[in-house]
Amino acid sequence: MSIPAIGQIVRVNATVVSTETGEAVPFASVQIVNTYEGTSTNSLGDFSIRVNQEDSLKISCLGFVTRIVAVRNISPEILLETDVKILDDIIIRAQEIDPMSVVKKAFKRIKDNFISDPVTMNTFYRHYCKDDSVYGRLIEAAVDVYKDKGYRKPKSMEAKKDRFRLVQSRRSFDKTFMKENHIPIAFSELINTDVAAYQYAKKNPFPFMMINASGKYLKSNLKNYQFELDRISSINGKEVYVITYRSKSWKRMELFGMTHSGTFYITDGDYAFVKIESELGSGIRNVTDEIFYKESRGKYHLSHIIHDSFARSVRGDTTVHHAHIELLVNNIRIGKDKDFKHQPITERVLTKNKYDSQFWKNYTVLSENPLEKTIKRQLEGEQQLEDQFREKSKKDLFNLEQLTVDHNTLNQILAESRDTLVYIDFWASWCKPCLAEFKKSEKVIKAMEDKVRFLYVSLDSDLDKWQKAKLSHGLTDREHLRISNDSEIAKKYKLQTIPRYMLIYPDGRLLKNAPRPSTKKFKDLIEPLIAESN
Repeated sequence: MSIPAIGQIVRVNATVVSTETGEAVPFASVQIVNTYEGTSTNSLGDFSIRVNQEDSLKISCLGFVTRIVAVRNISPEILLETDVKILDDIIIRAQEIDPMSVVKKAFKRIKDNFISDPVTMNTFYRHYCKDDSVYGRLIEAAVDVYKDKGYRKPKSMEAKKDRFRLVQSRRSFDKTFMKENHIPIAFSELINTDVAAYQYAKKNPFPFMMINASGKYLKSNLKNYQFELDRISSINGKEVYVITYRSKSWKRMELFGMTHSGTFYITDGDYAFVKIESELGSGIRNVTDEIFYKESRGKYHLSHIIHDSFARSVRGDTTVHHAHIELLVNNIRIGKDKDFKHQPITERVLTKNKYDSQFWKNYTVLSENPLEKTIKRQLEGEQQLEDQFREKSKKDLFNLEQLTVDHNTLNQILAESRDTLVYIDFWASWCKPCLAEFKKSEKVIKAMEDKVRFLYVSLDSDLDKWQKAKLSHGLTDREHLRISNDSEIAKKYKLQTIPRYMLIYPDGRLLKNAPRPSTKKFKDLIEPLIAESN
């Protein structure tokens, strides 16, 4: 490794390896000394980070002796020694330790052990999916999270007080069968798995509430679990209790064939969480989470989340959909940020965020392991991912512009009075009752289309799906507009449930819930109005 000039920023790429086994050390914390900035090793012990060549890195991991290495002296492999301080009295002491009491103390001491000042966390989000063995989607994003009271008091939901905003994103095209049901980004759901930050107060939750964030229900339901001290490990010179937990005979869980188990890693003395594992299983979906915390300047905070889930296809076949999501906290800033505005990351927000390749060259991301490199090659197919990022960004922006034009047009139609009846059909390509109604009402509409203005307003966000649905259902000769289901009009008129029909009278009055065109109620309503207008 050549020695750079003083003060020069360099990128360090290295692998953390165990001196005892020669194997890579996964998910180790890598932190720039005297800062909050850092990263984590991936599943194969690799990491990459931009640092000043005068810096030093602190490498720490459960079960290993922490090591500080000057950037100038870093080699491609950084060796960590196993912490072999096994005390003779551990077995005796273990008999005196009440595992459940240790867990209770850890929850109670979150406010003392974790950052209690306002804190902004810079995070990197990576999300990829596959159907059986075929990968079909990749999302990466930089997101800032602001906790105005730090970890002072666990909340039931991440959006209660904490705020977050999208900084940058890049997305491949989605080729999975779950495409129609995918939420734009699962950041909110993932950050919700931070057990130290979010705990639900209600006891005995409905089991399926636990699917996306099983750990947040632990504190209020400890009596429904059994705990065992598995072993004693160490980190940063501190002993760590490794305590396993498993749900007891719990009727609410057994009714749905669900089990919940995992492991707490809690330091001796201050009783701080350093890692929490959670596995929730059912016949339909399985979810596993690993949540890592690191100590910086005497206080703990979130470091890394790894989330894996699989769900069986809703199509009734044997296809299994897998999702792998990781969140890395690569830097934090302590102090109030009065200008930080919460921005839920919707499809609209992602679309407005234009892809910036230069940003990603400098941002700290998780190093890719060989599997992830294979995933990217599989996703590329005939088009490089870099080109997909650019093309999807442009295509999504064009789509948003079209949605905006149609949204403004509909707003104008709804606001004006006119000399004709306007009947609005709110539908979407994924709404089967909507599509079925087109065929049922075809004759009725044709008989009235010279007397009533029929307007079809789709809630589809996807331009291609909308156009395909119009063509396949013989609607190309009808009058169409398209707004997304998160648009202002959709919110204003509560269009969560479709099909939905509205009627605008000639004088501008609006009937917000009109009958379906294939029903007798529709004829009874429309025919007198037509006669009156004639």
